Amino acid sequence: MSLDLLLGGVLGAALLILFLAALARPERF
Repeated sequence: MSLDLLLGGVLGAALLILFLAALARPERF
């Protein structure tokens, strides 16, 4: 697995988690 692919996956997962958190708790944003 290449480093770029690994970093892309980690960043993508982090953004997805933040997006889901924003949807779950809209009053915080």
